[in-house]
Amino acid sequence: RGEEANGSPHATVQGGVDSIVQGAARADRQPFTHLQQSIWDAHSQGANWTVAHPNDGETNADGSFNAYANVQGVDLVETWNGTPSPETVLADAYAEKLWNAGFRFGIAGASDSHMRELWDGEGTVYPISNPGMPATQLLSRAYNERAIVQALQRGHTSLSYDPNGPFVSIATDLRGGGYTAIGGDEVFVPAGTAGHLRIDVRRAAGLDVFVYRAPGKSAGPLKSFKPKTDAESFIVDIAAGDKPDWYRAEVRGMSTPQPWAPVSVDEVKATVSP
Repeated sequence: RGEEANGSPHATVQGGVDSIVQGAARADRQPFTHLQQSIWDAHSQGANWTVAHPNDGETNADGSFNAYANVQGVDLVETWNGTPSPETVLADAYAEKLWNAGFRFGIAGASDSHMRELWDGEGTVYPISNPGMPATQLLSRAYNERAIVQALQRGHTSLSYDPNGPFVSIATDLRGGGYTAIGGDEVFVPAGTAGHLRIDVRRAAGLDVFVYRAPGKSAGPLKSFKPKTDAESFIVDIAAGDKPDWYRAEVRGMSTPQPWAPVSVDEVKATVSP
């Protein structure tokens, strides 16, 4: 069960037992109080709480944060919403800035499909807003509602522009015992601890894989790879620093020209929680 919690700004909630209340704003409280209360409400129900399209709610016109970006306890953030790429909606920059500031959350994708007439691709009507485009895939401990909601809460998510499109995941052996931590997990080890980051890529032959480390895209990729087959793994040597750090990966490639977008551009095809 899920809902778009219709307040200002929007959120999506999965696994609640009742509608989520975004309480009325109060003049004697901070302007994000009603949003913070909705997070507490969702968590009291064991539900997952996701920031919806932060470029339209949590940021100003110039991409800077507004007061709503102060809320604590967010489980996921939509870094990919509908047909625009993550760069277009400024969501990657939003997420990276918050990770650098110490916030911890995974990423989600949503089709934000409001117009049925855009689904079919018949005649001059194009399939640019289908449900499941992009797709949020997750690693769950079991195949039931509670385990799926918990996987969302843990940020064990990977996004692709299509359910059958490229897929990327990351894992690390920093805490020992093999590759026991994946995207969405947080690992605590002494500074200087050496380990590896494993990037698994599927259905991405000929595309580009980029690995980013804090502070993110502003520093350029830590590593890049170009898979030659549809199932490859890459290993990156890493070491824990004396300050919090994060890693993530994404798959990129040129878009296919379409009547509504005739010029091919480099775009995100898949990405994964840090």
